[in-house]
Amino acid sequence: MTTIDTKALSKLRKKISHSENKNVTIIAVTKTHPFSAIESAIENKVYNIGENKVQETEQKLKEYNKPKEMVLHLIGHLQKNKAGKAVKIYDYIQTVDSLELAKKIQKKANEINKTQKIYMQINIGNIKGRYGFKTKEIYEAAKTINELENISIEGVMIIPPLTSDEKKYINYFTEAKKIQKKLKKSIKSCKEISMGMSNDYEHAINEGATHIRIGSALFGERRK
Repeated sequence: MTTIDTKALSKLRKKISHSENKNVTIIAVTKTHPFSAIESAIENKVYNIGENKVQETEQKLKEYNKPKEMVLHLIGHLQKNKAGKAVKIYDYIQTVDSLELAKKIQKKANEINKTQKIYMQINIGNIKGRYGFKTKEIYEAAKTINELENISIEGVMIIPPLTSDEKKYINYFTEAKKIQKKLKKSIKSCKEISMGMSNDYEHAINEGATHIRIGSALFGERRK
């Protein structure tokens, strides 16, 4: 049984309330943890839940009823052949990283008459081999995706590449926020930015995150 660390949660909430950016939603990352982690998060009024794999989430929801308050986010890479299941399961798909995937989501969402909320994943730093839209291509891609009837672009998400240069690392958050603001000028629904995890959320909050994805700081190290 896994439960949320209430002291760590209280500390996290306090840090948010004391920051200039107070409108931050905590996403409790429950990947690899049992369903008890989700129940514990919701009992403590953390309603946004982040899961990494479609198959794992599907299994959890087969065994337990989905709590009605839960807002479920897919935060792991989504393969195109899993798009149909993802559309049925998740309220938000945060990792839309290609036009092909967006079109697949559109097709599957249309089949069940759903408007699927998504975030566009940015390959911040434009690192070869990493998932996400490169910073130069995201604007045209967003324009194309925004025309898909069954998709709503709610924001962007990033997973910054690791670097020992703290200034450079913080700049990834700053750049992502600038991109989100620019996108919002033409896509009014693009109000959110998901960035920051257990080890770097303070920087993300300072740079304008609306959603932070917190796992180990709330639940301890993940099960392998």
